Amino acid sequence: MNEEAKIISKHNLDLSSTEKLANDIATRLNSNVEYGEYSKGENGHNFIPLGTITKNESGIFSTLYNLQNDTNSNYDFVLELGEEAKLIYKDMISFIPPWEEQFDTVLKDYLEGTLITDPYYSGVFDDLRDFGADKVLFVKELNPETLDIKANQTWEQYSADIQEKEESFIVALIQ
Repeated sequence: MNEEAKIISKHNLDLSSTEKLANDIATRLNSNVEYGEYSKGENGHNFIPLGTITKNESGIFSTLYNLQNDTNSNYDFVLELGEEAKLIYKDMISFIPPWEEQFDTVLKDYLEGTLITDPYYSGVFDDLRDFGADKVLFVKELNPETLDIKANQTWEQYSADIQEKEESFIVALIQ
């Protein structure tokens, strides 16, 4: 059975408001961000746009959702671009690639020294570094309950706990 890889890193983004976070992300990545919040209605969740931050002329916008008032979520924000998502917690990010990444494949690439230079992952690592990460934790998703990030859990608490209990490895990001 091929288990997926959970990809987590620390961040130092400004979470004091949705607008400040959108501006912080757009500035760090030289990108465009539409930001807003979810509203629960008869037809499920609806996105309510609150504004946009434009840093380049590409016409491509990431979407930032504020989920701080969603009682069903332990993360505060979601940043999406196409099928790729970053779940933003108090001081860490869970990166979700646009496909189901197999842990054993990523581990093999890491051990062979090709993960850090992979064209896709080098871009992901650049973004996470821009968000304040100095390392990225890859965890084999064997037991989803163990891997849950609890509300207000810090990067230090989570990474120490997971490395003790689950198969994982860390990629150090060179500044």
